[in-house]
Amino acid sequence: MKKINCSISIFIMLIFTLTFIACGDSDPCIHIPGLPATCTAAQTCTECGVVLESALPHTFGANWEPTADATWCVGGAHGNGTETDTCSNCTATNGTRLTPCLGTQALNISGGIVGDNAELNVAHVCIPDSRGGVNVTSISDHAFALNHNIQSIRIGEKVITIEDCAFYSVYISIITLPASITNIGKQAFENCLLETIIMLPVNPPILGDGDVFVENPLEDIFVPAGSVDAYKEAYKDIWGGYMASLIKPIP
Repeated sequence: MKKINCSISIFIMLIFTLTFIACGDSDPCIHIPGLPATCTAAQTCTECGVVLESALPHTFGANWEPTADATWCVGGAHGNGTETDTCSNCTATNGTRLTPCLGTQALNISGGIVGDNAELNVAHVCIPDSRGGVNVTSISDHAFALNHNIQSIRIGEKVITIEDCAFYSVYISIITLPASITNIGKQAFENCLLETIIMLPVNPPILGDGDVFVENPLEDIFVPAGSVDAYKEAYKDIWGGYMASLIKPIP
């Protein structure tokens, strides 16, 4: 019986001793984590203040935030929009740069914007009229498909053809199609969140199929005043006539 009582006494004393060990002073020690580490503050124990995780390093170069609307390129000249290099983990900044211009992208032999730019980190896409003396006349299939960084698009006034899925699922609310456009490929602007389309060609562009502008919350399709009837006739069979019902003269 004495042996059992002695064991119980030792156990109680051990629990009592551990209860009063200051966190961080001795082992065993159970730290209580505070708020997660950030770029400006380390994570510490709420009991003793010991650093559990050092402050995080800033992460620059991956998150450019636009600070002004771009002035679109004219004839290939660069716009004056700017954007700020913002830390991906906090609000710290690391300088600004001109908003990148798509005039720097590769041109194919026919003068078209080419390549898969789904990961292009730019808010404003500016497709110039020409580059290096060559008119930009086409935008290739899937050129900007699924790019969710893009907020606005300016299409150059020499572009004739927009190929299949060129801007598929690019989230913009309005697009202006220049007077030079004659052909728009299948699903070129599908699922873009478009509310307004401004079509400047006098003659209705040929659409690859009825899915060119499908899956958009369209409210208005503006066309030249003298071309309203021609547009309505050209698109009368699309979506059971609903597309034609949205066509109205440019204010």
